[in-house]
Amino acid sequence: MLSIVRRMVRSKLMLVVIGLLIVGLAGMGLPDMFSSAEPRGMISAGDRFIVKRDVDQRVDTYLRNVREAEGRTLSRQDAAQSGIIQQVLQAMMNETALLSFADKEKIEATRFAVTEMVANAPRFKNAVTGEFDEEAFQLFARQQGQTVKQLETGIKESFTREYLVNSLSTGLHTPDALGKVWMTAQSEQREFSYVNIPSDAGGDIADPTDEQLQAFYEDNQSSFRQPERKAVTILSIAPSDFVGAVEVAEEDLRSEYELRIKEFSSDETRALKEFSSPNRRLVQQAVDEIGAGGNPDEVLTGLSELIVTTRIVSQSDIQDEEYGKTAFGVAEGTHFGAYELEEGNWTGVIVETVYAGTPTPFENVSHQIKSEIATLEAEKIFETKQEEFFDLVGGGFDLEEAAEALQVPLMSFDSIDQQGRTENNHLLGSVVFRPDAMETLRQLSFDGEVSDILDDVADGLYVVRLDKLEESFIPPLADVKEIATSAYKLYEASQGAQNIADKVLARAQELNDLSQAAEENDLLFVKSETKLTRREIPEEITRAMAFQLFSTQKGEYAIANEQDGGRTVVFLSDITNLEPDMLDVLATSGKRAISESLESDVQMAFLEAVLAESEVEENGKAITEYIQTMSGE
Repeated sequence: MLSIVRRMVRSKLMLVVIGLLIVGLAGMGLPDMFSSAEPRGMISAGDRFIVKRDVDQRVDTYLRNVREAEGRTLSRQDAAQSGIIQQVLQAMMNETALLSFADKEKIEATRFAVTEMVANAPRFKNAVTGEFDEEAFQLFARQQGQTVKQLETGIKESFTREYLVNSLSTGLHTPDALGKVWMTAQSEQREFSYVNIPSDAGGDIADPTDEQLQAFYEDNQSSFRQPERKAVTILSIAPSDFVGAVEVAEEDLRSEYELRIKEFSSDETRALKEFSSPNRRLVQQAVDEIGAGGNPDEVLTGLSELIVTTRIVSQSDIQDEEYGKTAFGVAEGTHFGAYELEEGNWTGVIVETVYAGTPTPFENVSHQIKSEIATLEAEKIFETKQEEFFDLVGGGFDLEEAAEALQVPLMSFDSIDQQGRTENNHLLGSVVFRPDAMETLRQLSFDGEVSDILDDVADGLYVVRLDKLEESFIPPLADVKEIATSAYKLYEASQGAQNIADKVLARAQELNDLSQAAEENDLLFVKSETKLTRREIPEEITRAMAFQLFSTQKGEYAIANEQDGGRTVVFLSDITNLEPDMLDVLATSGKRAISESLESDVQMAFLEAVLAESEVEENGKAITEYIQTMSGE
């Protein structure tokens, strides 16, 4: 596909197709992120790859932006549990594929483009001179957890991706006629009536005779087939298995607490003396005089037109992002300005006092500290235990002996099918969601067979043993008689409803009157007061009814098969629409909707081609482990 795109890039047609990618980039569908491939890092394409540090940095940046923009504090665990980390990984995967493709096509933003953007960005300009402020740029890089070079590279790569996809954005044209057709379909209103025949309308269904049940069973034997199931045992070890064996002394806890006291304290606050005026020169004069060694109080008193206020704030209390970062990034006694915090009003500031946050009492965080120290010590124990694990399993010891020697539990599970469900339809998450467990289990073919040692979540290891293979079979009627009886009665009830629906339909068509046909059969006729549109389906309407009403012509009847076995006879009495003049007016909206849909399709096709061309690989184990670790599982 990309060879076609390359040829198109030299023609005007290319401009019709491409520039639609960037908006929906991160939300696109991706190849399976949990494949067994083992690329460099977590994601790789060509010479580019993403490692855990890159993902950490991107997630932390997102969380910081949410905190500063919305005042909400999210943890990494919150991000993982709400799907944010998965979205970040998808976006990074798309970006990596695009950059790899750009490398192959030798598409690259110039250093001049990066320099021009940075030099002209308002956030990197000196508030006094209006010139590029290198220190502001360096500060911004540090706040993003990057070096200046890393930040410049990130900007350059962002430009490169935009060059690649924006070349496709111009020239896309949707005919006016299509917009009108779309709006006609969306704005039409369908008037209808209906008669519902519940699944029990035919009366109570008697239990089948032995002959009837036998015949039903024989006609539907495939419905009663039991799938192949396997009973398994899993032996696993992970650092978390040894946390309980670690003892942490009180003095070690207190030493760690003192070392990390800032982490366990509330937000720092600062006393800011602000002096403001609509006259920027006046504010700048005060800043300059204080900077030249003038006594701040005397300088501010001497400039009586300045409005001077002092307030104690945390960084989150300050709405202006750049002002807040500066105010909390400088030392006590520092002054700076001028900032236009409000339109037409300029402010200078003196950081008078820095108040450290209030520490959380040791007793309130000692359990957390103990858990963290114990986790680190458990990892050391695990390093020793995993060697023993390899020796025991590789040496042919049975899993029971290995579990006893390692002092870890052995987990045996009920038989499960290929979807990980038991005979009672219970999903065994401990098997299903363990990396590579289901695929490994499918490969085990005889009782007692043990898998190779596999990587588990949270840096663990495990092996699977097939305890018993249960072949697929059709149980005799005697074993499923209760289930077969219920299925028979449901089927007969549904057929009863169908017979009544056929009778009502035939009579309604004969009389051209659904209400009369309903009355003759003691059924309730309903004339809907709400019209059906494609934009909104009334609450009283089932999916089956809506499907039939949209598939039916004006003046026609139809039968909808309901999920509960009932039937509904529907009649479409009229289809109305907007006046032609109004449709012409609204056709632009329809045209825009079609264009957006076309853009989405082009984006998807282009991205899929780039992903295939770039041969993106995902380290499924690393990604799964990363997400589960962040989720606290």
